[in-house]
Amino acid sequence: MPKFHELNWEKGFDPESEEYAPTKADIASDLIIKEELSRSFADIERELNHPTEDRVTGEKSKFHVTDPNDLFDSLAYLQVDYLDKVKDPELLKKLKVAFTKLEKKVYKQFIPFIDTRINLIGLNNSPFEKYKYRLGISVKEIEGYFTQARLILEHFKISGEVKIDFLNEINRLQEKFERYLKEPGLFSFERVEEELQKELSDIAWSEYFSRPDNNLKAFDNERARDEDLLKLNSFLLKAQLMQEISKGMLDKEIKESCEARAKSLFEYVEYLKAKSEAPRELLGMEAELMDLLNQTENGGRADFERLEVIGVRLKEMKKKRLGADQAAIIDRISKLFSKTQRVASGEVIDEDEERFEFETTGVDWAWSLLGVERNASKDEVRRAYHKLVLKYHPDRSKMKDAENKMKRINEAFGLIRRVKGF
Repeated sequence: MPKFHELNWEKGFDPESEEYAPTKADIASDLIIKEELSRSFADIERELNHPTEDRVTGEKSKFHVTDPNDLFDSLAYLQVDYLDKVKDPELLKKLKVAFTKLEKKVYKQFIPFIDTRINLIGLNNSPFEKYKYRLGISVKEIEGYFTQARLILEHFKISGEVKIDFLNEINRLQEKFERYLKEPGLFSFERVEEELQKELSDIAWSEYFSRPDNNLKAFDNERARDEDLLKLNSFLLKAQLMQEISKGMLDKEIKESCEARAKSLFEYVEYLKAKSEAPRELLGMEAELMDLLNQTENGGRADFERLEVIGVRLKEMKKKRLGADQAAIIDRISKLFSKTQRVASGEVIDEDEERFEFETTGVDWAWSLLGVERNASKDEVRRAYHKLVLKYHPDRSKMKDAENKMKRINEAFGLIRRVKGF
């Protein structure tokens, strides 16, 4: 159907067609509807892009996300109240396309929404939480949302990688749900873990612990060191709280995993305390080993003489009474030294296997497990996650420990999502 130029609308006829001749009132009505739908579509888009954020304050919530069914209802009302009343056929066609695209996005709201419902179950069941969320939620209700989320894929005929991504997310949430039901204390453990991870992530440690000594600012430096100590001690208290929570857990597998994570964070914060006062020689030795390791891994010649000298220096440092904090750094350097020796000798180290060693990953265990940097983008994290899923998923992998590794991968991915707000 031909569309006449807007300049001819007021004349009430189309020079090329007599099928549609809008009046002035029709034109005004269509413009109002267009603006109203644009605002409504934008509101829904924002909800989908920032599901956990409060529209007014911008604060994020672990317990509230708009129900996707409410968004589907809103679209249904917009269809009846506005879309069906548009008279201009070309405008109607464009709005219908936008409407359909938006409708096909709403199903993704099931992921953050189900996550909040699971968090509510975890909060209400945890014996460590003083303040409960006063909202009735049942196991059957959450199971119903899982079923609905899977059925919606068939309704919209979604397939390919988009479907796989969505189902992977649903499976990850299903695992989280089952873990919270098996272990009531897990929610509180992960809440403290997330807080501590964020606090450590927000601090630029490289600058934080390298303030230059200046006699003119001796008082400021002293005060800064006191502030550092207070922060690090508060971090240690949280790591200790995680250890206490994990000790009281009932499920053996979850308990072992949480104890390892709590221990790893505690040791890392202790390492940071030690690092702030560590002898310059230790830090230089660590830097030298990293340089040798990178050089060898990138195809360079293995410098055995230099490595031998570092080994002698390391032995001498071990003999010194440097205290528990410095001993933790020496232990870390010893592991790095061993790895450098193995690589220099031509041994091939499976980095994917190494990533599952909690004790060597510290605060970055989740990022290390996925093999991404802490500042990695959402897409980079997802690609790394899917790569490991393809390698370790029990349905695809013949490795004996594939199922446990897959659970660890899902735990790491879930933590990064919570910390980064993906």
